[in-house]
Amino acid sequence: MANSKQPAIQLVPTKRVKESRIGGQPILPSDREWPSRNSKPMSFIAQIVLKELPDGATTQLGLPN
Repeated sequence: MANSKQPAIQLVPTKRVKESRIGGQPILPSDREWPSRNSKPMSFIAQIVLKELPDGATTQLGLPN
């Protein structure tokens, strides 16, 4: 089990206005439509803006800067 550990972050909802969000409505450019499948809108789970993560988090998680 110890060999299966992977870097992670915990996403915690806050009242602060940010671009990242968990649930609700996504922020999309005006020229983009929300994707659908079988004529039904797909579920929105989360939108994570990498620049809002703590310093070093993207590198630790192997994500682009």
